[in-house]
Amino acid sequence: MTETQGFRLPDNAKTPLKPGEVYRPLIPTESTLPEITLRSVVTGLAMTVLFSLVAAYLALKVGQGIEAAIPISILAIGMGKFYSRKSSILENVIIQSIGANSSHVVAGAVFTIPALYMLGIPPSWYVTALTAFLGGSYGILFFTPLRHYFMAEQHGLLPWPEATATTEILVSSEGTSGQALVLVISTLLGGLYEFCGQTLHAFRDLINFKSVPIPFLHDAQGKLMTIGGFLETQFMTLRISNLAAVTGVGYIIGLKYAAIICAGSFVSYFVLIPLVHAFAPYVTQIVPPGTKLLSAMSIDDVFTSYVRMIGIG
Repeated sequence: MTETQGFRLPDNAKTPLKPGEVYRPLIPTESTLPEITLRSVVTGLAMTVLFSLVAAYLALKVGQGIEAAIPISILAIGMGKFYSRKSSILENVIIQSIGANSSHVVAGAVFTIPALYMLGIPPSWYVTALTAFLGGSYGILFFTPLRHYFMAEQHGLLPWPEATATTEILVSSEGTSGQALVLVISTLLGGLYEFCGQTLHAFRDLINFKSVPIPFLHDAQGKLMTIGGFLETQFMTLRISNLAAVTGVGYIIGLKYAAIICAGSFVSYFVLIPLVHAFAPYVTQIVPPGTKLLSAMSIDDVFTSYVRMIGIG
């Protein structure tokens, strides 16, 4: 086979195999399609660099990483159409396999190394680099023996939603070219949105509801109270990030996990922070890791010193 156009997964690709049934892979072992080529390796490494930056930024910004396999697959197929020889499906698999490791290594780093800074023992740059390298190496070392078990012996028993979506993208290159265009347009629109907000200051990147009045609620001076102002009197706050990146992360992880993250934020700012502040009149000493009395702390101080630790745990 020399073309990936028109490929489709075998009917038993996603279902458990019956006794005596054999799964024949999409690409036979005797295939001569290009696989590990200079193009696939260099493109994969470039994707690794790009999506490492993206994954690290989003993880540190919103506390949620992303899986890079799907967008890398879309980009790989879209880019492959511009070469004199169209990239084979195996080359795209190599690009995706190399590039997708970016989010895995980054996740191991950004969700553990910041803990060292919080504990007051900041690591040097080479310790950080060595930690990421060893973490990725251990991941490959421990996963390799399990690969045959999960892929062959457990065939069709586990859903593997992301891997299934990635595979469908790779085998349906005709539909994916349009998806690559959508991804490029989305990137441009997101960049334009961020430019208007961050550079031109056309709108705020954090909505705090301090300009939204409550029609039936007045303060001591008889003025209408706002949602943000009323919540602050209860030592609560309601803030929504207005960044395109956050919206993109929410779309990628889906409604279920976005709702879980949102619920955690509500519990933090509407329950835990007011609860900690309620002890302020009875605490006359500084409670580590805080650096000042509870009574002198703002909402953000309480979150940073105490409540954030609960979320991390």
